[in-house]
Amino acid sequence: MNFDFNKEKNELIDKERGISFYQVIEIISEKGVLLDINHPNPEKFPNQKMFVIEIDHYTYCIPYVINNETYFLKTIYANRNFLYLLKEDANE
Repeated sequence: MNFDFNKEKNELIDKERGISFYQVIEIISEKGVLLDINHPNPEKFPNQKMFVIEIDHYTYCIPYVINNETYFLKTIYANRNFLYLLKEDANE
């Protein structure tokens, strides 16, 4: 998988949220994703999809678009709505 992102936004997210696109890419490469879904707000973001990944026992959403086989990551945010996925993994 090829990834790209806005470098300035990466610095801002890292500073504000303590997580970077570099970390996200590493986690996706090593552990994969919990979900790869259409964006939950398709009216506002019609061309976006979203990865859901685990970081430190919490779920994070990473909206993205695909440009010429490259995943362009938009942002990163914690989201408790997907914590049930971690509980399902723990029960296996």
